[in-house]
Amino acid sequence: MFYKIFDILTIGLPFGVFKITTGLYYGFNIIMWWGFLDIFINTLNFIFYLIQGKKRLPSCFLALCGNKLGNLFKINNVLTEDTGESLDVLFAFIIVAWIIGSGAIVNYPQDMLRLWNISVVLNVLGAGSSRVFQSIRRYKN
Repeated sequence: MFYKIFDILTIGLPFGVFKITTGLYYGFNIIMWWGFLDIFINTLNFIFYLIQGKKRLPSCFLALCGNKLGNLFKINNVLTEDTGESLDVLFAFIIVAWIIGSGAIVNYPQDMLRLWNISVVLNVLGAGSSRVFQSIRRYKN
């Protein structure tokens, strides 16, 4: 359970912040609301883990869409949910690359920049830790 909560705090929530700040900066409301929806989903899953020990929703909006599409088209919804989650990771990394590569990061308002920086630090720590957790799990098997 610790790993799942850690995943929410270091991947799910930061990805939402990347979307919200980018949407606010560029005036792309759809990206901003997408980020809020992802943060809402991750917050609900965080609460479910604390209370019930398991999540009740896919990890993000695209994973939720993938799950529903899998059910609709009678495809393995675990695969379609994973595809949605993978696309979300790609999109979040494109946002990070765009904001840093374009130089827009230097124009972010101070409060937004602070949130962005915290999210980047959490996300990098989460990615590294996740890799270590995966390696340790292989020793147990």
